Amino acid sequence: MNPLDKIQQQGRLTEQKKQILKALDFQPQTIAAIQTRLVRQKARLNLVTIYRVLKNFTALGITRQVRLQDGVNRYELGATGHHHHLVCENCGVIADIKLNQESFIHAAERQGRFKIHHHLLEFFGLCRHCQRKK
Repeated sequence: MNPLDKIQQQGRLTEQKKQILKALDFQPQTIAAIQTRLVRQKARLNLVTIYRVLKNFTALGITRQVRLQDGVNRYELGATGHHHHLVCENCGVIADIKLNQESFIHAAERQGRFKIHHHLLEFFGLCRHCQRKK
C-alpha cells in the first residue's frame, strides 16, 4: 500500500503531510533539515507539526527512524525495504545501498553461536563528488 493510501485510511491527507512526504523523498534527514527544506519551499510548518506528523508516519510504517554513527535521529521513507547507508564524511550526503546480507548474517550467527534479530550496517567514506575535489 502506498503512503498516501495509508494516510487517507487513518485520517486526512493534509497539505502539510504532503509537504513532509515530499521533503523526505531525498535521503534520511534530521527534523532540522526537513524544516529547512520546507522553509525553502515556502511551506509554513513549525517544528511541533513536523514532529507530530513524523511520529504518526512512523507509527503507520510510512517512515522509519534512522540513527547513524553520529547518534542523530533521521527519518526516511519506510517503503524502500531493508537497506544500509553510505555516508560521505565530507559533505554528509547519505545514499541507500541494498546488499545480500544472508551470507554474512549466517556466518556471524554460526561463528558467534548467536541468533541475530536485527543489525545496523553503515559505510563511511567519500562520495563521488567529494572524491573529485581531493
